[in-house]
Amino acid sequence: MKVTISTRQVYHKIVEVEVEVPDELQPNEVGYWLIDNEEVYTDAIDQEMEFTDLEIGTGADEIRWEDDAADSEWIYELTQTYKSHF
Repeated sequence: MKVTISTRQVYHKIVEVEVEVPDELQPNEVGYWLIDNEEVYTDAIDQEMEFTDLEIGTGADEIRWEDDAADSEWIYELTQTYKSHF
């Protein structure tokens, strides 16, 4: 007798890059600026992803991630107390 064994394993990568944003932006404007200027950081993110190891799990167990059902999440941190999704 034969049986078929299936598995679904979830892996993730988390990378961080620093980006200079205009000083005159208010904290609630930064996300919009990042969306409008993605060319400033996307290549750096892609490069970091290439050299970062996969880790088992969704990564959502880290305190700053909120949506473990999402395929990806993007956040920015201005200070230790001001973080937001974009």
